[in-house]
Amino acid sequence: MKKIIQPVVLELEIEVVNPFSTNPNYKQCRTCQEYKHKMDDYYYHGESKKTTYLDCKKCLNKKEFNKRKLLREEELESSGGSERIHLNVGVWEDEYQKEQTYMVMKVLGYTYSEECGQFLKPGVKELIDGKLVFKKLKKRKYSSTHKIDYNHPVWNEIYELYQTGKWTYTRLHKKFGFNTSSICQYVNKIKNGKTR
Repeated sequence: MKKIIQPVVLELEIEVVNPFSTNPNYKQCRTCQEYKHKMDDYYYHGESKKTTYLDCKKCLNKKEFNKRKLLREEELESSGGSERIHLNVGVWEDEYQKEQTYMVMKVLGYTYSEECGQFLKPGVKELIDGKLVFKKLKKRKYSSTHKIDYNHPVWNEIYELYQTGKWTYTRLHKKFGFNTSSICQYVNKIKNGKTR
């Protein structure tokens, strides 16, 4: 059987032209090669809003997402993975993180208890009758290294300036060099009638 070849008639050949390529309101995206409306599908440069980016919004957003994802991975690598630490004990990103945590806690004197799933240290944090018990630490009271002589005449001047209402503790501190809490303490003592 013979194959019949039809003659090509130039008049019948239709040239396919994209209707958006000649429309000034449409622009071809550099990445996806699709024609999209300039006003709706493109971001504008700067404040003038006269020129648009070469990529459409969808492609530009995809590029930005991938760029930020790479930056995030580089940041994790450079920071040693400190962002990967979970709040719950016993949840690890990988085996290496688990080994390193156990090593540090062992150096600090803690041991991991499978019973409660916590790190314990004798004398600080212990498991007693199935309950976690923390040792009550005595807080050292702050004591000044030197005593302030409130009988010095400068304190009378400080109190008189404070009484005018124009001087604050901070302003008195800047003028006389005493700590604001010391000035406040002295003023309160006078108000309560304990000194003078």
